[in-house]
Order: sequence, then C-alpha cells, then structure tokens
Amino acid sequence: MAFTLGIIGVAIPLIYLLQALVVWFGAGFVLGAKFRFSQALGVVSWAGLVGIPGSIVRYAYGWSQETLKGLHLGLGVLLPEAESPTKLMTGLTVFLDAISPFTAWYLFVLVLGTAALAHMPRRNVAWVLVTLYLAFVAFTAAVAALFSQGA
Repeated sequence: MAFTLGIIGVAIPLIYLLQALVVWFGAGFVLGAKFRFSQALGVVSWAGLVGIPGSIVRYAYGWSQETLKGLHLGLGVLLPEAESPTKLMTGLTVFLDAISPFTAWYLFVLVLGTAALAHMPRRNVAWVLVTLYLAFVAFTAAVAALFSQGA
C-alpha cells in the first residue's frame, strides 16, 4: 500500500508538470505570448479541480455497477463491448473515452485561464490547446493499442 501511495505521490505532480509544459509550449512558443511556466502550472492546477466532480461521478457509477470494468464517461460508450478486444478497438476506446463532458469542461477552464494570463484571444488559445490535447490523446491511444492484447 505504501508503494502504491508513493507512486501516486510522484506520478500526479509529474503529470501536472507535463501538462503545464504543454500549455506553456502552446501559449508561449506556438502563440508567441509572454507566458511563464509558473503561470501555466497555476492554470493547469486550477483547471485540474474539474477532475474532482468527474471522479465522484466515475466512482459513484462504478459503485452502483459494482465494477469499474467497462466504465465509460466519454464517447467510448458508443463502442460495443467485445469479448476479445482487438488492438484497434482498444485504441479507439481510449481515444473516444478522452472526449467527455468533463474533458470539455477542463479544456474550457484551461483556455479561459491561459487566454487571460497570456493576453491572447480566446479563439487562438482554444485552437492551439485543443489541437495539442487531441494530438496527445491520439498518441496515448496509439501506445495503448500497441501494448494491448489482441489481434
């Protein structure tokens, strides 16, 4: 249990730092705004609070179903549950599950915060951050499909 909590204690800050690095890259480099890494970390941290209601909904739904297996809060719910999943279905499920109302809420808060702190138009910030998010999700889905079992 201590090992698991230790991994969580290290992984969560690393994930926030990686997300802040992506936001900093998007606003500071792609858009050319004067946007510091500390501002990106602040925006990512505040936007991360959106995950709390998402976690409550996920675990309440999992508790009512008595399992977390096959639990989808995103568009992955549209895919049929296969008995023997293929690599394509695994990748597609990971990609579609990353598109959910809670993700849209997170990106909305992220865009508003970044646009306000970077003094950039919201539309430009939204295009950059949503594109970077979808590219990251596509990469994650490809990795999940590559390492999954199946044909």
